[in-house]
Amino acid sequence: MSRWLRTQVGDRLRRSHGVTVVLDPHRIAGTADVKSLAEDASFYSADGWAELRLLWDHTIRRSCGSADRVVVLVRDPQTTSGRDLPYDIERDASSVLAINWPVPPDLREAFRGGGPFADSLVAAAERSTNPALIVADALRMRLGDEGSELQGVLRLAGAGRSHSDVWAVLSHALRTPLAAAVAHDGGDLRAIQDAWSAWLAGNVGHAAALSENAAQLISLHSAGQLVPAPLRATGLPAWVRVGATNVSADELVLELLANEPNPPETLPDWCETAAWWGRVRATIASAPVAPTSATEAWQRWDALDEQFATWLRTSYGSALLSSAEPPTALHRIPSYLARQVQEGGKVLLIVLDGLGFAQWHRIRTETSLTVKQVTGCLAMLPTITVVSRQAIFAGTLPQEFADTIGTTRTEPAHWLAFWHAEGLSEHEIRYEHLHKNQALTTKDLQLCGRAVAVVINAIDDILHGAETLGDRQVDRSVQLWAQTDELEYLVAAGTAAGYSIWITSDHGNLPTMKGQIPRESRALASNGERVRIYANEVLRDAAREHGIAWDPPGFPSHVGKPLFARGRVGYHTTQSQVTHGGLSIDEVIVPLVQVTA
Repeated sequence: MSRWLRTQVGDRLRRSHGVTVVLDPHRIAGTADVKSLAEDASFYSADGWAELRLLWDHTIRRSCGSADRVVVLVRDPQTTSGRDLPYDIERDASSVLAINWPVPPDLREAFRGGGPFADSLVAAAERSTNPALIVADALRMRLGDEGSELQGVLRLAGAGRSHSDVWAVLSHALRTPLAAAVAHDGGDLRAIQDAWSAWLAGNVGHAAALSENAAQLISLHSAGQLVPAPLRATGLPAWVRVGATNVSADELVLELLANEPNPPETLPDWCETAAWWGRVRATIASAPVAPTSATEAWQRWDALDEQFATWLRTSYGSALLSSAEPPTALHRIPSYLARQVQEGGKVLLIVLDGLGFAQWHRIRTETSLTVKQVTGCLAMLPTITVVSRQAIFAGTLPQEFADTIGTTRTEPAHWLAFWHAEGLSEHEIRYEHLHKNQALTTKDLQLCGRAVAVVINAIDDILHGAETLGDRQVDRSVQLWAQTDELEYLVAAGTAAGYSIWITSDHGNLPTMKGQIPRESRALASNGERVRIYANEVLRDAAREHGIAWDPPGFPSHVGKPLFARGRVGYHTTQSQVTHGGLSIDEVIVPLVQVTA
């Protein structure tokens, strides 16, 4: 629960008696947030005048005598004060409370995005009414100090959303040239990329400011928002190797391990860690011979895997319900894109089946895509295609499409139904699926409509064929696929047609070793290399020694009871297999990337 909402209406709601009407015409607060403040009260909500009239006449009047406290949330844009309510409702209500914007108009878009940055904006708005000073305060930025201003813009650029309103405010407030250039370009990091390349080449113009911001620069390199440059200068800090092209895999892995992100606690922390680990894993996989540091790296992974398993059990369910932007889970992506379409835009969603952060790093280095923002997104559990990819196109949790959870054939219908509900006509909606051995060329591109989705199976096909050399085999194959320019053709066509282009995945993947396979195939609803789904809890309990028994939030319990493989073990007999379905950070947190040509 946000502190600002408790401050505005929480205390008065807790002290209220009779019928209290809470007005939220701008839909600032979530219904669940207001309901949680109305403890021990009968709670109702209405989104318009007619709905409120019906609710009041047929329900509220009858409950007044039987309930000590009643709270009615009214989310009608035309009802901004008690005077806008019907006369009898204003007269009979014990009190009318209004939820107001906690930030100035220039910052409302950023506030709507939710998350820690929105909370920081609210706290800063309590100390100032000047938008520039509010943003500087929220970013802990000292205006006029090059290192501090750069830290602020790097932190904002790494937050995973565009913040166009914040960049507009900063473009008039920042006083140092490098940070100001990023703000003027709306968060585009080309000025930082140029400064980075120049520093590694020996230009010391921004050396002090760059050197002060090691953590943020490492994070942006780990996410793929910055690309490495040749290291030609001497005497630079050792950590710059994380953004250099001409260092050995062993050197790079050791530097990355030495600069691991802070211990993760929140989902944004885990997304940053997932991107960092993907870079570590990609570096190991790209080496002709496994670097000596690989052993230490995978030992570090073991510790992360234990921590992540604990976080999943306690926080996965609440993360699925978050309305923060960018979306925290795959089923929220369509709603996020819908807001862009409602504002007059067109969206192109590219789903690279099986793409994890390790493969994203290889694609990043092999293509000339311009990356606007990168974040991590939670896959559905179990991390298998029929569950997680279907959630992307349905825009709902798997429990909402339980009847079709065993197939992906309904994806076009899900995509069509979602956008129909958003007001688009059939000719404005498009779904394409490129299957095995089906290449994409410019002549195939017929991008039309306002909501376009393209599924590409190339990476998942590569994963399922990598039983000889594991991760190294996957890395080489993804490198070759990226060099075919298939993805660049699609992004170039989308950019030329004016689309906002997003790349994501239904699940990641993990290099696994063979493990013991329980012998009860007749008891299974389905079986995979990282998860086995049993017909009922009794049958699963009989196999508990072979894995982790857990019913993840969002998965329909009547479909089956999952048993997840532990650690890096798979339910297979091959020596090495890169697969998915389990609970590792590699499989669960996938990239969500906005790109242009």
